[in-house]
Amino acid sequence: FKAAQLQLQSLEQELAISRKQLQQTIIQAPANGIVIDKKVYAGDFVQPGTVLGTIADLSVVRVKIYVPETLITQLQPGDEAVVAVDVLPGHVFTGKITTILPVANEVKAFPVEIVIRNSDRKQLMAGMSASVSFTRHTGKPSLLIPRSALLIENGNQYVWVLDSTQAPQKRPITIASFHGSSVSVSPGLTAGERIITSGQNNIEPGKVLKSYSLEK
Repeated sequence: FKAAQLQLQSLEQELAISRKQLQQTIIQAPANGIVIDKKVYAGDFVQPGTVLGTIADLSVVRVKIYVPETLITQLQPGDEAVVAVDVLPGHVFTGKITTILPVANEVKAFPVEIVIRNSDRKQLMAGMSASVSFTRHTGKPSLLIPRSALLIENGNQYVWVLDSTQAPQKRPITIASFHGSSVSVSPGLTAGERIITSGQNNIEPGKVLKSYSLEK
């Protein structure tokens, strides 16, 4: 009986070692994402430290730009930025400056990194070309407009304004600051003007709107 107990203990130890070895064959990804490059395949033997592949985590996107020295002193980490990409016209993303490297390149421009939470239905992808606009703190009174009215084209900010004939007119504006779902504009608009906050993709130059709803 004692011999059988010793044999059982030995087999249990071997089973524990085998289970541990089995767990070591299961590799868990360190983050959620999409595998964009796979270096090894099922059945391959690898050494510790071997790169198995590359995972792209698109829930957070980093935009890297270079800001000239004439503007870099106006920026600081935590400032908001509006990002527009060429492949999604009329759609903007909001991010925040996370890093400003204090070393300029050969053309006197400083590396700046902006982080965007990529939870929007229209997602950003790595490698897209982007235009970035920063908040300007002017200290002057300004108007608040819905953020949905803001559009960016080739780095220029604008909104569509309805004139007296109900025809939409493109109006360049300057962003002063962000306030949740609103944008502070200075200058570019005057109190009482009507701006378009949705359906901008259907607007055509010279087209008169026959049906629309007003929101205050």
